[in-house]
Amino acid sequence: MFETTAAADIGSAFLRIALRGGVFSDEARAALDPSNPTRVLAFGGAARRLLNASEAHPVGECVSDIELTGMMLRRLVLDSSKRHTLFGMNLVIALPPRVRSVERDAAFAAGRAAGFRRITAVEAGLAGAIGAGLDIGGDTAHMTVDIGRCGVRMLTFANGGALAAYRTSFGSTAFDRSIAAWLAENKGVAVGMRAAEKLKMSYGGESAGSAGSKLDSGRSQRLSVTDAELEEAMRPAMNRLITAFSSAMNELPPEAAADLIDNGVTLIGGGAKLHGLPKTLSDALGVPVRMAEDPENAVANGMRKAMRGEAELLNLMAG
Repeated sequence: MFETTAAADIGSAFLRIALRGGVFSDEARAALDPSNPTRVLAFGGAARRLLNASEAHPVGECVSDIELTGMMLRRLVLDSSKRHTLFGMNLVIALPPRVRSVERDAAFAAGRAAGFRRITAVEAGLAGAIGAGLDIGGDTAHMTVDIGRCGVRMLTFANGGALAAYRTSFGSTAFDRSIAAWLAENKGVAVGMRAAEKLKMSYGGESAGSAGSKLDSGRSQRLSVTDAELEEAMRPAMNRLITAFSSAMNELPPEAAADLIDNGVTLIGGGAKLHGLPKTLSDALGVPVRMAEDPENAVANGMRKAMRGEAELLNLMAG
């Protein structure tokens, strides 16, 4: 049976498509011809592997390149649905809490650029809550925190709707920048953002190694970084995240804040997978914090559950 609806979670790091048959994803990046920037050489993970190309990230805090995002969206939906055309297919887009009109317009424009004609939107935070297994229709407050590449979005909800929303202008790449800055200052070595991200993801696992350039000579050098050093390197970014959490919780109505002491906070998004993050936040904030199962796919999984569960959840999500 043909898929008639696709749901999209358009993130700055990954584009995820939910269909009734499953969730499909690819990196939100493109490789462009350096001599002709209008010529796209590859999308997604394939674009990362083309070292002789210019790299483009068409999604930041919101869709910044409508045409490229539309091309990525069209390719992934057609590949995932095994269709040859988007004719007769509808698109549902997950949008952040209290989205600004310019962000909404850009996301809808990308959907139209992909070839969809009927486009609707749902609340990404509520979709993520469904994907994380939370009861969005209950009468006590819950909070989801979506930690993305370029931003952190916090949503407190009850009775199927938002109570409060808070967002930051920094995301998980703040940890990468903190690591790169620490290595330059304390080891005299310059590393790129890819190497810094690899070090971040190694935290809590085996001792990590990376290649960098000595700042004083420019010569390449291998270096190893311990967990203790990574913890120190990431501390500025962690403190920013804790401060943002505290600000969001301070804005809550007293009843909702009290509910979170029992219900806790659920982390979603790829940035939630940083080793030890739930415990660090819980210790700092005094509320239980847990990472959702499959956090990076929580929003897409929530939309898929809504599509498979029919009207009740869809109505709650659409508000």
